[in-house]
Amino acid sequence: MCPPGVDQTCRTTCLWNLLSPSTRQHQQLNFQSDAYCWSPRYFLQESGSNFGAFEKLARLPCPPPVNFNDTHGAARTEPLSLVEELPSELIGLILSEAGMSHREIIAFGLCSSELWLQTLSHIQRDVRDNTAPWAGKPLLCSGTWLTTLPPAIYERYPEEIEAERKYQNVLAQVHVPVSGTATGRGSRGRSAWYGPCPARVWNWTAVSEYENVRGIDCRQKWPEALTINMVDARLSPTASDKIWSDIRMVVDNNRAPIKANDWILLNVTTQQYVQLKLRRSEPGQSPQLYVAGARWLSLDQALILRICWGPDEMETHRLHRGMWAGHCFEVIEDTGARAGWDDVTFEIVEEGKAARATTT
Repeated sequence: MCPPGVDQTCRTTCLWNLLSPSTRQHQQLNFQSDAYCWSPRYFLQESGSNFGAFEKLARLPCPPPVNFNDTHGAARTEPLSLVEELPSELIGLILSEAGMSHREIIAFGLCSSELWLQTLSHIQRDVRDNTAPWAGKPLLCSGTWLTTLPPAIYERYPEEIEAERKYQNVLAQVHVPVSGTATGRGSRGRSAWYGPCPARVWNWTAVSEYENVRGIDCRQKWPEALTINMVDARLSPTASDKIWSDIRMVVDNNRAPIKANDWILLNVTTQQYVQLKLRRSEPGQSPQLYVAGARWLSLDQALILRICWGPDEMETHRLHRGMWAGHCFEVIEDTGARAGWDDVTFEIVEEGKAARATTT
């Protein structure tokens, strides 16, 4: 048994999570649960590997908002309740309360037709505001075994630099390796210092406290919340159909058809870009993009090549020290040359080939 407080991170599987610090969201990358030392390079083996990069990074034009007053049914004759008489601004504040879940908001709206209209307006704003939620914001894929943070994250969180400095000072004073104790992967010998390094603390805090989006965007969350609430709603078939029609109208109103074939992945931090092509999919399916000239390399995989950050011991083809870890990205339509920006499409393809060579 290890004493309390000993860092036992490397005794468990190295898990990888996509982190968006600005939105306080995270998403676990697909991994092999039976693999102790799993690497993101396995993500490159599967042709269909994705984490929803297009939906999270593509800024698409939004259609005009729906006028819900036109969708309302017959005029109400009974008096309004005290809550219903509140100004729409106050009801909007109630619905925007951070502590309210999607399910609770739906339940609030189902209390009356007037509140339902307010709820629909709130859902419409949420879908609009959360379209491409990670666009232009720092993004990285971190491993739980990491020992340092990417330079871009240190720039964003300078307090972590000070924490690392203090940590290294303590190690320099008390770290005394004992012969024969450097056992276990990731071990560097026994030390008087117990507990994880600051980088691991930062990472574990993010994974524990950030919202787990599980690859589901806001368009999927609202129908799921409605499904749960409708079980106990005891509504007539007509009312039920009307509510489902309203939700579908709000969710689908922001799904503009994807027509362009040529797209670009922008690294806003470094002013570099990668040329992308649209892979046509079945109606109703999410659009899939791949790197130009490499149909086997998807947009999602191209990002994983450069945004991963893990321990030095696991570095393979620079995959665990991604030069873009913590940078900001966008996906836009390709409208021509971009003055002052560097095209790194060829470099990405070559890195993809090198990474795939180690997995076959």
